[in-house]
Amino acid sequence: GNGPNFGQVLVGNSKTEKLRPSFIADLCCRLPLPTIQQPAILAQVPRQRSCAEAVAADDQSPTINQAMGALVLEVVRRILEGTCPWMQLYLDLDAGTLTPTMATPEVVSRLTGIRPSRLIEKERR
Repeated sequence: GNGPNFGQVLVGNSKTEKLRPSFIADLCCRLPLPTIQQPAILAQVPRQRSCAEAVAADDQSPTINQAMGALVLEVVRRILEGTCPWMQLYLDLDAGTLTPTMATPEVVSRLTGIRPSRLIEKERR
């Protein structure tokens, strides 16, 4: 999602009860659904203008959608290659920042309350 000059990408594919294990060797295979990471995205909001209307009214940057689209494509590319280290990315064009949240057992634990050790698959013998 995005706003006038900012946006976020949330990566997730599992309900909390399906997260154990999430990390197998050096690979993260399950992350909490975006609605678990940011429950506020489920809140009803009044219908807003389309992006084109918002840009025409100077309520939205004319480049935020392209920036967010490029960011999403990079996340998808890295997921397909098995090299995506992030579970959240926050872009702020006003501040000129891109802030990642790394996909680690500790971060998932803070979001879900599941102990990090329960999120990591033990070595099989």
